[in-house]
Parts: sequence; C-alpha cells; structure tokens
Amino acid sequence: MSQEFPNKIMVWVKRWKPVIVFVLLILGGIASAIYIFDYFFKDLDDKQPPIDDEPILQNDLRYVATISPKKPIEFTPDPSVLIIDNLENQLISLRQQLLLTDNDNEKKKLTDIIEWLSLAEDHYKNGEYIDAISYYEKILEIDKNNVYALDRIAFALTRLDRTQESIDYYNQLLETLPNYYVALINKGWSLAMLEQYAEALIEFNKLENQYPDDLLVLAHKCWTLHKLDQHEEALQYCKKVIDANVDDSRVFMAYSLSLSLLEKFEDALSVYEELYQRDETDLPTLVNYANTLSRLGHYDESYKIYLEAYELSEGHPAVLHNLRVLCQNQPQLECEIPQN
Repeated sequence: MSQEFPNKIMVWVKRWKPVIVFVLLILGGIASAIYIFDYFFKDLDDKQPPIDDEPILQNDLRYVATISPKKPIEFTPDPSVLIIDNLENQLISLRQQLLLTDNDNEKKKLTDIIEWLSLAEDHYKNGEYIDAISYYEKILEIDKNNVYALDRIAFALTRLDRTQESIDYYNQLLETLPNYYVALINKGWSLAMLEQYAEALIEFNKLENQYPDDLLVLAHKCWTLHKLDQHEEALQYCKKVIDANVDDSRVFMAYSLSLSLLEKFEDALSVYEELYQRDETDLPTLVNYANTLSRLGHYDESYKIYLEAYELSEGHPAVLHNLRVLCQNQPQLECEIPQN
C-alpha cells in the first residue's frame, strides 16, 4: 500500500475528530472513548508525513524576499538635468508676463495661475496631494501644456499610489520635453511599480544613453534587470553603484539575489552578512541569508537565522517550511521546530 492512502486517512480522521469522539461516547461510554481517543489521536500532528521536498529557493520566495521599493531610490540628480524651473522662478516669470500684457483676459488668466500655483504649492508641501492636484488641474485648464503643473501632478499621484494615472501625466509631459530626466526616471519607476519591467527598462535605457554615469539611472537598471531575471547584466549595474560607495539596501539586495540565483553562493554570502550587520530585523535579508548559509553547508548558522526570520515574520508558512526541511535533511541539528 502506498504511503498516500494512510496519509489521506489521517487527514480525514483529524477533520472528523469531534464527530468520532461523539460516536465513541454513545457506543462505549466515557472510559472507552478516552482510551480510544488517547490511542489514536495522541500526537496526531506528529504522525503527519515528513516534508521531503527541496528547500524553497529565493526565486520562489520573492513575495518575501524581493519586495519592490515603495518609493524611488533617492539620489540627488545633477541640477543640470532639472529642466523645469523651481517655483520661485515660475512665479517671477508669470509676474513679468503680467506686467507686460495689456490684454484683460490674459491678465485674468495669469493672475489666476499665480494664485492657484501658490495655493497648490502650499497643499503640496503639506502632503495634501488631492487638494494640490485640484489647483494644478485648474492651471492645466488654462494652459494644458504647463510643464510645472504636469510634473507636480504626476509626482503627487505616485504619492497617492495612483501609479497608472501618474504615467499618463508623465507621458503628456514628455510630449513637450521628450528628454526630461525627472519625467523619464519617475515614469520608469512607476512602470516598475506596476511590474511592467520591460517597459520600465526602455525608459532607463533612454536615460543611460544621455547620462551613462548617473548613479540613479544605474541603480534603477540594476533593480529592473534583476526583476527581469537578467542576472548577469544586473550584476554589472549593481556593482557600478556599489563601487561608487552608494549605500542603498535595495541595490545590495538585487545584487545578492542575482548572485544567489546564479548559484554564486560564496559571493552572495558576503553581501548578506553585510546586510545582516546593518539591519538584523529585515525579513528578506534573514530569509536569503539563512538559505545561502544552508546551501554552503553552514547548517547551525542557517538554523539560527531561520528561527530569527520565523519569529520576525510571525510564523510565515514559507519560512516554517524551509526551517522544517533544513531540520529534516540535517538530523545532526538539535532542532526545536515551532508549532504552527
């Protein structure tokens, strides 16, 4: 008889345990019911068949281990790439136009834009993005190609997690300024947030052609290529950023995961060790650090890190699975597997 048949029986018995106990009480009385219950049901969970499959790899744990960044990687770009004037320059320009025009309708439009722009900026700086957007849209009703309003609305929408809408505004902005650095980088990031990585890479490639040494562009390409499973190329871009002493955990994570997925575990381990030293409470680091230790035969250390990951994740099933597989495959470990 195959092992599958008794296993199914055990699952059925566990499911109907209360009914079985009730029937035993009717047929044999309390004493018989207790005796039979103890014999058959004691340590029922321990009788479940062992897990005998391979440990879950990093690429199967991506919902744990490679969560996309929730905001763009924040390096300060060179001021030369910021084509759009800041607010102060915008207002100066508008007031100069107001002084030079004799047209009453034009004066009214310019006066309204100045007022709405000031109100929009107050809301924007206070994080009141919906109110800010409403005033920027008033400006667009008068001047549909106002690049400042388009830029602000697009970025505000990303802060409101209205990512697809933000892309629409960046597209409109790029019709007027096709090489605008900020619009391209943020459009690419927004596409990545929607897991449209191939489309995001197109935007980052455009930027790399213009700014081949820009660290923000290289960092985004590092992450995006990793998500596209182009790991060899991802390593090249991640390494450029790391070698420039830019300290961004997402670049390090993309770098280490790409190394692991290429089975370059020794190299990956050194990166995970550094990430672990920086933050012992980062779940993706713990999961991948423990898995890499196990791959390299450091089972005691792997067990310790998995326990930390299990506690931190509040009993995540995937972490528990890896922990059980490790303990089953390495019987020399003195494991105490948490009950879940």
